[in-house]
Amino acid sequence: MKREKRFSGSRKDTKKFEIKQSSQIPNVRLAAAEALKEVYFNKKKLKNVVEEIQKKFTKESDRALLKEIVYGALRHIPFLDFAIENFINKEISETDPKILSILRVGAYQIFFLEKVPSYAVVNECVKAAKSVGLEKASGFVNTVLRRISENREEIFSLSYSKPFPQSLVYKYGMPLWIVKRYVERFGADEAEEILENLNKPAQNSILFFSAGDYISSQEKLKDLQLEKNEFSELTFWVKKGNAAENLAFKEGLFYICDPSSQLPALMLPTKENSISLDLCAAPGTKTIIISKRLPKNAFLVASDFSKGRLKQLKENKERYSLENVCIVAGDLINGLCFKEKFYSVLLDAPCSSMGTLRKNPEIRWQIDEERIKKEGEKQLKMLKMAGETVQKGGYLLYSVCSIEKEETLDVVENFLKENKNFVKEELSFEEKVEKKFEMVTKEMVAVKPNKHKGDGFFIALFRKKNG
Repeated sequence: MKREKRFSGSRKDTKKFEIKQSSQIPNVRLAAAEALKEVYFNKKKLKNVVEEIQKKFTKESDRALLKEIVYGALRHIPFLDFAIENFINKEISETDPKILSILRVGAYQIFFLEKVPSYAVVNECVKAAKSVGLEKASGFVNTVLRRISENREEIFSLSYSKPFPQSLVYKYGMPLWIVKRYVERFGADEAEEILENLNKPAQNSILFFSAGDYISSQEKLKDLQLEKNEFSELTFWVKKGNAAENLAFKEGLFYICDPSSQLPALMLPTKENSISLDLCAAPGTKTIIISKRLPKNAFLVASDFSKGRLKQLKENKERYSLENVCIVAGDLINGLCFKEKFYSVLLDAPCSSMGTLRKNPEIRWQIDEERIKKEGEKQLKMLKMAGETVQKGGYLLYSVCSIEKEETLDVVENFLKENKNFVKEELSFEEKVEKKFEMVTKEMVAVKPNKHKGDGFFIALFRKKNG
């Protein structure tokens, strides 16, 4: 093996390479390489790209393999590139994105999907290169992947022997800047725990709104394998099966949501004969949960700006029969028309989504520290606007699916510094829930991904002074 070269960044290439549609069955490796290229080089949203390309396949096994390869490769880019770069005579950044994507797909299967023989993986990747007019490069693809296969165990050993913190880059598939950031903030041991857990595949979770809904769903749940969730009595991990296709879901008996995303809706103070506000509400996870727990004669206004997301919100209102919810279009950035109207307001703000790397592994390749800083600045503006809608003596709850300091502690500190009419308010948790999460203070909670199997999350509660 030749000496390792320096791992370098990507270069953007907006040209797509298409799967040839004919009587032939589409090549799964080519489809995976197409998806990987669109996500990594052209910064597309992973879920949307994969779902669109899956439509080209009729077999569920092909669709599942496609998803496994693309999601898995994105979780191991540094290691895959380390392996590839040992057998090419140029930097990774100088390699054609189409060819590099095929090589990454092949390398991922060789290292991490042992059910398919390496020779078969190599042959399919060579066919993929030829099918998109890369005949001259097919020999190159063949040579590189065969040499990777022949040196598989040695490559693993070399990557694991790299000095700290570079070793964590290869081990957990994270950019070096994220590794250094977490080591500096959390210390080496906890940083590694967080990185390890963020690089695991996400597990779906479902929530029943009542014991009655759960009991009445039993016959309809036979195609799902559920596991008790440590979060609550009515939350379950989906071990096997497609919850979105389940009849009980279509009938509105349960909702698909991460345990962490339930917390803001559960923590929002409510009372009888009051009105609450859910900002940035779509697609409606928190709206549904708040609606189900509102006391007598209490109402919720759910607001969002995007027309597409408002459509999702309306669909969920109908599916879950949310009679105590009123949906309105509102632009929080430019200010809302209602001032000091609401007893309690929830702002689950748009953010970097760094806490969701389990289900969105592409984010690590599409974000940087400058973007995180800008998100924090935008969240502070939104929180100020949200504060204007809270009545005197009312509550404002802020949450993000992130544990980054710029989007959490810094936002809280700057908000209180600039808004003297607000103070921090103590959160109320059930004891069994509190044990699973880390209280920053009594008024703030950080949900770290190394403490449970769900997303990273942050919540803070404020109260508006009466005077």
